[in-house]
Amino acid sequence: FNEVDPIGVPDIIVAFERPKLSVWNSEAPHEDNGGTLLIATQNPANLGACLRSAAAFGIGRVVCLKEAASPFHPRAVRGSVGTVFNLEILKGPSIRDFAGLNSKLHSRMVALDMSGPSLSDFNWPAAPIILIGEEGQGVPESYQGLRVRIPMVAGVESLNAAVSAGIALYDWSLKSGTLK
Repeated sequence: FNEVDPIGVPDIIVAFERPKLSVWNSEAPHEDNGGTLLIATQNPANLGACLRSAAAFGIGRVVCLKEAASPFHPRAVRGSVGTVFNLEILKGPSIRDFAGLNSKLHSRMVALDMSGPSLSDFNWPAAPIILIGEEGQGVPESYQGLRVRIPMVAGVESLNAAVSAGIALYDWSLKSGTLK
């Protein structure tokens, strides 16, 4: 039983066959013109929280980058409160591969970072591709796309990846009309 329940859930256990993830094709158009979330977070609980926010704010698809934890890790499933099973989740390249992307993709790509214009004054591109970097390292310096920052009071170094994702996705959903 300890092998089936590695995180010590007191009451309910769900068993499922882990779905195989398709590979993200950055050139393929997105059917509903919604946003795409790219995630490199290695912490499964943070990944689950990002998935939950993606579902709550109308993101059409999520791409787990090479550095990301498995979206089907028990802590990710628990953090997503099961929304992981209702999202289109794809397998993506390494976050380091985004330095040489074509300009068409870069025009839609927005990385959450400590530099760039403030989110409060930011106008999202149509069908944005929102990049959440790794915990600690953030977005690589080699990334050439647009960066946007979440304004904070002085003295706070940064926000947790899942909190940043939630704030950015909420802002996008309001400004895009996804939430009314």
